[in-house]
Amino acid sequence: MTSISYIDQAAYSVATQGTQPETTPVMGSKSLNLSQRLRYRTSDLRRELTGYIRYGYRDQDGDGLRRNKYLSHSLGGQAYQAFGELHNLRLDYNHELYNRDNFLSVSKERTPIFHFTGNTVRLQYNFGAEEKTPVLVNAGIELYHERLRSERFTTAATRHQATAGTIKLQLARSTGRPNGIWCRSSRLSRDFASIDTPASAHTSRHALRYSISWGA
Repeated sequence: MTSISYIDQAAYSVATQGTQPETTPVMGSKSLNLSQRLRYRTSDLRRELTGYIRYGYRDQDGDGLRRNKYLSHSLGGQAYQAFGELHNLRLDYNHELYNRDNFLSVSKERTPIFHFTGNTVRLQYNFGAEEKTPVLVNAGIELYHERLRSERFTTAATRHQATAGTIKLQLARSTGRPNGIWCRSSRLSRDFASIDTPASAHTSRHALRYSISWGA
């Protein structure tokens, strides 16, 4: 599926009512947005590939000497593979970007106001099926990394970055009971995070969690 849109909005003013009426100017802008999504699936439904991309650009009027320019995009996809009725593997990836820059009309100089980049990757394995296996297994790992640059930092070139992740394992066991099926599940996860900033030392955090639940 493909989507394309272009908007050219001229500047205008909004009058406010009151004892001292005022006129508020609204800046004009030009924007372009594109999106594309593709999917492939085999006839036996055991393999599926999906990819997507979204792109956005906006050029906003300023005070005559400068303009604001916005750029954003998101791209990624999913891959699914079933190795049979009981085993399957899934991989997901996503990349995000959002930039805002101040652009001087005369010197053509571009000053970064806010730059953000994020990446997420997730891998998950599943085993089992209800009423076919006594145990259901779900295991996976998720990683996230981001970089941030802003005029609010010490310098315009200063970048902060952080990495976080989770490793998880979940088991569910079903046993037949006279009054129905009882399910007991256990979940073990390991979370970790790492933060790097130019003005401070490297910091990291780790957490180990375990939970158990059961019911009808």
